[in-house]
Amino acid sequence: MAQDSPEPSIALGGPDVFTQRQIGELAFVGTGKEPRYRSVNAKLIKTLATANRPFNANASALALMFSVMGNEDVVAPSVGSRHLPEFFQTLEL
Repeated sequence: MAQDSPEPSIALGGPDVFTQRQIGELAFVGTGKEPRYRSVNAKLIKTLATANRPFNANASALALMFSVMGNEDVVAPSVGSRHLPEFFQTLEL
């Protein structure tokens, strides 16, 4: 269980911790392409998601999740032995 939460906690993290940008960079290593990033203000996403709720509640909830993930650390406990850089190297592109 998470310390201050009634929701169960599931240990899903790998042995390494990466930022979202670092994961994007690792994913592009084998492609030969230069990664391009766009930053979107989380407050703008939240506003648009709230406005969209009456029309599509599922899309609104998904957008709200992304707005939270953009502002919060989402680091899981370090478990396992597989490393993300090696995983990306095994993919055939």
